[in-house]
Order: sequence, then structure tokens, then C-alpha cells
Amino acid sequence: MANDDASSESLGKFGKIVVEKKYASLNNVKAVIKRQRQLVLKGQKVRLGDLMVKLKVISPEQRSDVLNIQNAVQLPIPGYEIMEKLGQGGMGAVYLGRQINMDRKVAIKTLNANLASKKSNIKKFLKEAKSVAQLNHNNIVKGIDVGQNKGRYYFIMEYVDGPTIQKVLDDDGIVEETRALSIAKQMADAIRYINQANFVHRDIKPDNIILTSKGVPKLADLGLVLSEDDKDDHDKSESLSASSTGVNTTFVGTPHYISPEQAQEQDVDFRSDIYSLGATLFHMVTGRTPFEGDRSIIIMTKHITEDVIPPNEINSVLSKGVNDLILKMMEKEPNDRQQSPEELIQDITTVIETRALPGAAKKKRPKKKRRSLGTSNRRRRKRVKRRPTSTSRRRPKSSKIKMEEEEDSSESSRLEVTTNSFLLSELDLDDAETPAELLKMSKETNDYKLKEQYLLQAMRDEDDDEISLEAKCRYSYLISVLKKEEAIEILLEVIEDYIDYSENKYYGLAEKKLKELNQA
Repeated sequence: MANDDASSESLGKFGKIVVEKKYASLNNVKAVIKRQRQLVLKGQKVRLGDLMVKLKVISPEQRSDVLNIQNAVQLPIPGYEIMEKLGQGGMGAVYLGRQINMDRKVAIKTLNANLASKKSNIKKFLKEAKSVAQLNHNNIVKGIDVGQNKGRYYFIMEYVDGPTIQKVLDDDGIVEETRALSIAKQMADAIRYINQANFVHRDIKPDNIILTSKGVPKLADLGLVLSEDDKDDHDKSESLSASSTGVNTTFVGTPHYISPEQAQEQDVDFRSDIYSLGATLFHMVTGRTPFEGDRSIIIMTKHITEDVIPPNEINSVLSKGVNDLILKMMEKEPNDRQQSPEELIQDITTVIETRALPGAAKKKRPKKKRRSLGTSNRRRRKRVKRRPTSTSRRRPKSSKIKMEEEEDSSESSRLEVTTNSFLLSELDLDDAETPAELLKMSKETNDYKLKEQYLLQAMRDEDDDEISLEAKCRYSYLISVLKKEEAIEILLEVIEDYIDYSENKYYGLAEKKLKELNQA
């Protein structure tokens, strides 16, 4: 063993990485090093990597890979050897390393030096290490060590030598139902264990479930874990894994898998983790996320307001049991989901054994209006920027919009009209021939009903998108107190359909109001 160590030391950093990556044998590397020394004696300076490529011991691509690994090693940690960089996040980097005294591979997470200047960042970083250190479960990545060296903080974790579920989905499209249920059951047991320790993970998703070489799933990234002690003043910083859209979001979690209560910054418990696991299971068996959108706020709003599409409508081969299981896990109200991790484990076990979930069909779920993909009762299309035309002056197609009767047959309810169906026949619109003029009139009046009617007309403009965008934004603000659901629907339409106008002032105001209403 001593001779092996001595021989490996003579390889230098570059040669050691080549051997460790199995790009070349130890004997071949030694032969190239010997040749390099002969050239140096003749006055010819040549880099080891260049000589290896010239002698065809490694390829140019392998040389670049080794150089990247070599240059990434910037943080010496006592007792550990950094081998290569695995990834980079907003808080820091993750390296593959080796614990020298145990001769085992480990994952080394570091905190960026620029973030270590703030005590709050250090506290958050050490909190993850402390949280992981308290947990010892076969389906949770284990913590090994934590410390700091020369002002740089590091956290040593178990190294899991397989792909994430996200990588599996990227490569294969979907995960077969039986395998997906097995993974979900093991994750449910991890949730049970975390719950017993009074923790909530808050960011369960395919990217945070890693498979070992034997196929055992392990829950990773406890950086957002919330303990009972944290609930009064927990940090509401945005997840590093959440996409950066420019939206002023303060949510914690990842939009595609976030629970409705978490998206609204309400108190969360293990049932929020159940929802996120349900969204992850949905993705595994269908190949797509439950809700989609171009921006984080669109996706989060759909988690709050829209029904989940039954998974078997996307993948028809799924059993009714897994379909009902996912719908139960992803109920909007936490009280309608499984009420304990043990209940979730039992439900998953039942579905695995029988492909059914008894009792699921008996429960009546409230029927909420759900848009089919890409459509709604309103005109739905992506807006393309265009200039307003000078010939767009036109009278409204109709000066009168029909009243809609309420379902209640009483006379009083029949007399009530919705905002979208208010009679405009009594308005004098002769001088308001264009949506631009109607929009201007809405700004000049303080009368609520007149303002409402002017904006309704202006937002129907099909010749100038910027006029309709502003009108819809103003209309949503106007009705947001009395007609919150309608306001959310219009704002969601604005953000989805007017994406090309994202720099427009009113687009930004629409995002701000939608977030405000989601949290109300």
C-alpha cells in the first residue's frame, strides 16, 4: 500500500486525475511522465497533458476534462481530498471528494466566499448541516462532517453514485408505474422519519431524489428544511433551484412541485411534503409536470386555482389506483390529503398490491372549472408585438351585451348581472369610438360602474395589444376586492398571453397583483 501511495504521489495532480478517471493506466501515465522528463533535460518544456494527447494516451476532450477538474480544486479541507466539481448553485459548489482516513468517496458542499460575509447565510448553511446530522435513515442522504477552513465553510455528505430522478426522466421520459410507486413509498417513509424529527422538507422534487447504484432512492438537499422551532421566523428566501424569472417572488420551494399553501406563504407541515411528492409521482408516471407555464408565478397560481388533470388522461395505461392516489396527494386543501405519513405509506402499499385505492371514488371532489391545455372561454394566444394602426378607429361591434342569468331562479338573483355581462345600452358611447378613448375615459371618471364598463370595452381591443394589456391590468386591479377569482383569471391570462410584452409597465403590475392575490 505504501508503494502504491509513493507511486501515485510521483504522478502529480494531473496524472493522478487521469488515473482516477480511468482515462489511462498507471503504467501509461508513468511512461509519459518519464518521456516528459527526458524532454526537459533536452531543454524542451512541454505540459504533461499536451504530451499525453500527442502520444495518444488521452484525447483532447479528456485533457480538457482533467484541466477543468484540476482548476476547480481551490479549497483544501483537512482530512479530505477534492477530486472534481459536480455542480454549482447560487449558494455554493458541490465537489466529489475522498475522505482520506476512511478511503471513501464523499460529496463536499461549500459556501461561496462572497456569501460567507453575511451571518444569515452562514446560519442557513450550518442549519442544513445540523438538520442532516440529526437524521439517520436509509432513504435520506447522510451528513458526515461540517466545518470551516480559512474562512470557507464546508459540509461533508454521503456521496450517492447514481442519477437523480430528474436525470432518469430526461433520459427515459417516464418511470414505469411499479418502479415509480416503489420510489414514492420509500420517499413517504423518509417523510415519516423527517416528520417524527419535527422537520418539513419543503422542496421534494425529482432533482432532489438521487438513486444509488443499486436503485435505492435517497432524499437530498435539506437546505430548505423547516423545524418546529423555525416556524415563527423562518427564512422566506427563494429556492436556489427555482427558476429566476424577474418576478418578485418570495416563495420557498420549486414552482412545479410546490403545494398551494406553500405558494401562498402559509404555515406548512408534512402534508405539504405529501403534495410535493404527489407532484413528483405525477411527473414520474406521466412524463410532464402537473402544471406548466412560462413563468414561476403562472405555475404557482395554477397550483392554487386549477384542478390537477387526472394522470390517466395523459398516460392511459396507468391504473386507476395510482391515478386516485396522486389526486388525493395533490388535493388543494391539506385536510383532504392523507392525514399522516403512515396513511400515505398504507395507500401506496394498497395501490402496489391491488392497483386500486378503496374509498377514493366515494369522495366527491368539488368540480372546479379547469382550462384545457392552451384554451379557455377567452381568446387564448401568445401575443406578438405590433404597432397600433391608425385605421383602428371603430365602433364597438355591439352597444349592448346580453345579461347572464344566475342559477338561482329567484327574481332578485335574475336581476343581478356579472361584470362581463353588464348592460351598456344606456351608455353614450358615440364619442368613444376607439378602445384608446375608452381607456382614457376610464381614467377620468371616479364612478366605479362607468370605469368598469369602459375598461371592459377597451380590453376587447384586437388591434392594439398594449391598449388591451393596460385595460386588463387596470380592470383586474379595480375588481380585485369584490371579484378576486375573476381578477386572478384575467391576470393569469395577461401573464401567459402577453409574454412578449414582459418589459411593459402593466405586465409587471399584473405580476405584482397576481402574487398579492395568491397570498391573500
